[in-house]
Amino acid sequence: MTSELAYKKDNFNLKRCMEVDGGKCVTRNGRQARVICTDKRTSMDYPVISLITYEDEIERTEIHRPNGKSVYDEAYDIFNLPPTKLKRKVKAYRPLHG
Repeated sequence: MTSELAYKKDNFNLKRCMEVDGGKCVTRNGRQARVICTDKRTSMDYPVISLITYEDEIERTEIHRPNGKSVYDEAYDIFNLPPTKLKRKVKAYRPLHG
């Protein structure tokens, strides 16, 4: 499902995307994406290939520079996923003696 709100992020960190997020990322226009290749042999500087999920749940390929910029359209620039907040429950106990 696509969010029509544009996802705004300053930069794309390919290493973080692959090591921390398992290749998962998001496009500028809010579509889910995943990086499947980071070392494509090419004469141009576009070695990153991603699969972008559309409304019909079909994935289409997109080619990017290492900084996440799309070769075709800036709407398909990729960005790292926003950090997730960890929720932890803490139980507090009163001292038995006191």
